Amino acid sequence: MNDIQQAEFEILKYFDELTDQYNVKYFLFAGTLLGAVRHEGFIPWDDDIDVGMLRSEFIKFQEEMLKDKKIKENIFLQSRKVHSYLATEIAKIRNSSIKIKERVPNTQKGNIGPWVDIFPFDNVPDDAKERKKQFQIVEFCNDWIKRFLLIQVEPEDKGIKKILKFIINKLNRIFYRVNPFLLILFKVRYHWITKYNNQKTEFVGNLGHMYHGNYENYLKTVFLKDDVDDLKPLHFEGTQFPAPANYDRVLTTHYGNYMQIPPESERKVHKIEYMKI
Repeated sequence: MNDIQQAEFEILKYFDELTDQYNVKYFLFAGTLLGAVRHEGFIPWDDDIDVGMLRSEFIKFQEEMLKDKKIKENIFLQSRKVHSYLATEIAKIRNSSIKIKERVPNTQKGNIGPWVDIFPFDNVPDDAKERKKQFQIVEFCNDWIKRFLLIQVEPEDKGIKKILKFIINKLNRIFYRVNPFLLILFKVRYHWITKYNNQKTEFVGNLGHMYHGNYENYLKTVFLKDDVDDLKPLHFEGTQFPAPANYDRVLTTHYGNYMQIPPESERKVHKIEYMKI
């Protein structure tokens, strides 16, 4: 493990202790689940940890952590329950004592320290048309939330594109707290993300993620509910953590041939401004 992975692994172990204390179920997800199966630890180039929870567990975990008076120093929850203008519906556990900062616009608060991503999973309708409609409405809200909160100048931006992004970023920083459309978008998005949670459905989906890109990519994160509820321990960096018992079906849905190492051009990492461990 490199330094950032070691820091994140320590957060994961503490997070695991908290979920046990709060009687909350979670599972290794995405690159972390893939790493556990393919590498028995981190994917070598990975720079974060991903876990998933069903919505009921996600709500319970946040409530318990926010009222817990014995949380370790510098460990904190980053979510919309803490930062109401956070763009994403996922949550993160961070360690602020380690100086890693994601490069994000100033509208986003709490982005200091290595993290563990917590993805909530919500019921999706069994009817294919309704499932696509749910995604499209959530994605429409995401597109506008990004415009109001997440536009920033990237290092590769040049000319008019750079100037326009600079102006929009500046305006967003000044006006985002008084933008009435943002509150409407947040409310509509959450309504549609959670719309089917009181109904019995066969599948759950990762609707909290903002960067699926298209419906086909989103479907790669729609799993049988039983597959993310029936768990077994898997080794990750020498320690056991809960994971989907049918991890093969979950990973095949998500990645296809998941045992194949991708080319360097497809190995994604996060935008980090500075790091001091």
